[in-house]
Amino acid sequence: MKRLYLVCILIFGATSARAGVFQDCSYTPPPGWGSVPGDPVFALSQDYPTTDPSPSLVQPWKAIDFRQQPAAYMQAVIDYCYEGNLEVEFRGQDNATRKWYHAPWLHPDKKNRHNGREFTHGLTQERTSDPRQLAATQSSSPRNYAVGLYNDAGGYTIGRVWADPNHPDATKAVFPEGTVAFKLLFTLATKDQVPYLDGAPEWIADTERSNNADQIRGNKVRLLQLDIAVKDNRSGEGGWVFGTFQFDKSVVAPTPWRQITPVALMWGNDPTFTQADYDPAHGQIPQESWINGAAPIVAYRSGLPPASNSPPPVLG
Repeated sequence: MKRLYLVCILIFGATSARAGVFQDCSYTPPPGWGSVPGDPVFALSQDYPTTDPSPSLVQPWKAIDFRQQPAAYMQAVIDYCYEGNLEVEFRGQDNATRKWYHAPWLHPDKKNRHNGREFTHGLTQERTSDPRQLAATQSSSPRNYAVGLYNDAGGYTIGRVWADPNHPDATKAVFPEGTVAFKLLFTLATKDQVPYLDGAPEWIADTERSNNADQIRGNKVRLLQLDIAVKDNRSGEGGWVFGTFQFDKSVVAPTPWRQITPVALMWGNDPTFTQADYDPAHGQIPQESWINGAAPIVAYRSGLPPASNSPPPVLG
């Protein structure tokens, strides 16, 4: 399942080592866009490395055993993803610490023009959240939008696959140790319907494909979730570790971007774990993943209150 996920990302969103080969977006901003300082316009980061950077990669998470300290491992990874990106609003090509790269071929969509990248931040539409899926007070079905980035090891691999934009070489789709990808997931859900989103970072987004610049400026999506993927040879089949954070207003942190709570970490598929094992009567749980019962979404979906003996996490 994990391998299929990564192949889908690579096939539908990969690129060439030559800068500027692939479109940033399939359409242009409306008249008047850019007249207000700070009007964002997405640019695809596609100047991929042409030499393998993995031998010299900094991997602070390697000092942490994700089986014993999953939250600490996740924190080390997200710190790495945030470093230099917070200062430039996740424009990976402008990161002064290390460059990050987007996956291309996400700009068009022949069936639904709303699904391709929108022009302000390169967001693509994800699946919609059903009523009460995020919170008991959620009565609507908000759409969700996301953008992902790869570190230089991931960018190197994508560039090799798509060195010839018209003839991708899938045999080159082998990500080196230390590859990291992360995805920012935003939602149109309001804080009234999902209370733990109160204070979440917001981005302008052209979710409606509007021709009115002022309407777009007033249309905001708010951070719901962050996903991470790390190529770590200590994990199970496939060599990947996957994790998810959620925005959580109860977290004490210096900026809203840091108000996140780890939700889960997965380093294997538990291939021998069956539905019978899952039966509460057997008292067994998967051994190749960790779920944080104190995360608001986990507490809500499980029907249990957050752990009363655990103080709100303080993230740096």
